[in-house]
Amino acid sequence: MKKNQSMKLLVTVLILMMSLAGCSTNALLDYKNATQKTDDITRGKMSLSIKIENSFNTQGLSEETISNLKNFEKIEMSMISSFDNDQTKSVNDVYLNQGGMGLDTMIYSVEDFAYIKLPMINGYIKIDLNGLEMTPSIDTSGTESLIKRITKEWTELLETENVVKGEKSIMPTADGEVKVTIFTVSPTEDQLRLFLKKTISILRSEKDALEKFLQLANTDDNLDFDTLINGVEVEIEEMEKITFNTVAFIDIDGYIVKESIEIYFENYDPKPGQVSKRTVVISQENWDNEMEQNIVIPDISSDDLLDMNEAEGLFNNFR
Repeated sequence: MKKNQSMKLLVTVLILMMSLAGCSTNALLDYKNATQKTDDITRGKMSLSIKIENSFNTQGLSEETISNLKNFEKIEMSMISSFDNDQTKSVNDVYLNQGGMGLDTMIYSVEDFAYIKLPMINGYIKIDLNGLEMTPSIDTSGTESLIKRITKEWTELLETENVVKGEKSIMPTADGEVKVTIFTVSPTEDQLRLFLKKTISILRSEKDALEKFLQLANTDDNLDFDTLINGVEVEIEEMEKITFNTVAFIDIDGYIVKESIEIYFENYDPKPGQVSKRTVVISQENWDNEMEQNIVIPDISSDDLLDMNEAEGLFNNFR
């Protein structure tokens, strides 16, 4: 579905803005250092939650179309992980939900392999993590220019007065109150729209490089680069309201212990089938940083393993 593809790209671009926030400016130096230190954690625990809520204008639509749209009203993914990179082990409790259909599973990783538990049949899928690497024939050199140009635009936005703010505060935790620095990013709607327009222009100018990635991910033979970018641009223009807010909590040790991104879109006069409201909330927490982890991997025999072809049908609802 083209609308779903454009939504995914739009969310990806907005999430990318946060990964570009660690730029070499004086105002963002503390956050940059905290981001790097948090990324370098070798063992600990973390939780990640992504929630997307869509409201559609269903006026005049058939029951079948309305039923299909309901599958995209709420999309949720959450994960709680305990990891130790030195031991190359992790335990991940993963939950997926789309259209009211949920999947709760465990993923265990040991060295170069991951084991995905399928609770509905009490079996596992074994995945060679080395086999998930990008195809060597894909040239990624063209994306360097893209990242640099978007980084430049985002940095200029962050350097604008009152976009970035930091303040000392106290955050309650299970172990008591801790001192933190709260880092916020709150661009105005005009600033955000200008950045998105510049980003779309940059994406168009880097068409040759990005088309290679689209060919890999494209499951719709009728969807090309221009169609996707034009769809994103139209969707942004039709949204009368767009907001973006980020809050990050940095503890006294210099780690980001909690971070959230909230993105909100609203179309006051949507056509039938179009989104009237969309909310995206991404939250992450980190704790037990660099503390010893008790990671228990279950004994998995060859009899417990399921062939990938047999398991393929179990995931049709989450494609």
